Amino acid sequence: MEDRTDIAIIGGGPAGLTLAKFLAEEGVSFILLEEDSSFYGKPCGEGITPSLAGYDFFDLYGSRKGVERITEEYLLRMDRGELSFHLPNIITSKKEVEEELARQARTKGGDIRMGEQVKRLVREGGSISLMPQGIQARMIVGADGFNSLVRKFMGIPGPTHIGIAATGYWAGEPPGYSCIAEFKRSVADHGYAWWFPRRDDWNIGVGTTNTISFRAQLDRFRARYPEVMDWKTAIVPLARPLRSYGKDTILVGDSASQVIAAFADGILPGMICARKAAEVLCRSSRHDFRDLDLSLYEKAWRKSLGKTFREGYIAHRIMMGVYFSDRLLFQFMKLMMKMNRSS
Repeated sequence: MEDRTDIAIIGGGPAGLTLAKFLAEEGVSFILLEEDSSFYGKPCGEGITPSLAGYDFFDLYGSRKGVERITEEYLLRMDRGELSFHLPNIITSKKEVEEELARQARTKGGDIRMGEQVKRLVREGGSISLMPQGIQARMIVGADGFNSLVRKFMGIPGPTHIGIAATGYWAGEPPGYSCIAEFKRSVADHGYAWWFPRRDDWNIGVGTTNTISFRAQLDRFRARYPEVMDWKTAIVPLARPLRSYGKDTILVGDSASQVIAAFADGILPGMICARKAAEVLCRSSRHDFRDLDLSLYEKAWRKSLGKTFREGYIAHRIMMGVYFSDRLLFQFMKLMMKMNRSS
């Protein structure tokens, strides 16, 4: 017998799981399908901005499980010198955070299914079928990342500007208390390397918008850390956010390029957008979805985050544009630090 649900969520990262949590708390019927058999399928630096647009990470998350360390300072290393600035960052075990979000959703009755890859969506009358599972849903949420199946189903082109990054864990030195980013062409042309201190080790990685030379850059970085054996690679959307809704479909998180491009920061923005989506869906569910207007979702997140996304994208493009000059890059970073202190 086929499963039927009001909402099917495809993707079990922070955005999809945050949506699941808030839907479950309101008793809205949904099924979440995650293609991996365990959480933390997509690697990242695991750092999360504490607050943004009036939203606090811990308020959205509702827990402190998986928090490894909270840092207060960023140290930027460049060929022209070093800069430090105050910027809090919550360093997490992303796997534990995702597991905790799933636990909260399941405790409230949410249906989360792991190891379920949706390969095709088929519109049938007033519902959409997820294949090969045979699940029929009244509406679909794409929280399925850069290569979103839902976005393709909606006919929305993907992000025009991307980055690619790889990350691993390094225990070669005791973790410090500052996040470190290295902007050097010899390390990551049109990108940067990072060292984020966890409780007992470091999340280290390298990312670039120069996808052609990424393999060579990664090989050089890996050679510095031969003891790190397990490297994970991911594509990161760095474009302006995409249209995020259709008649009965919406996108959250990376699938809609809801990322602050200057910092490749997508976890808290994705969670905020998921909260906005939950508000619209829960309100409509009380009227059996008869008044469903998903444009309200896009209007809501653009009102809160539109300016932040726009400014982050502009800053990122300027940063990449001056990368050819060590002097200009250093001066641009100094300006960014000055603006951060005055904001």
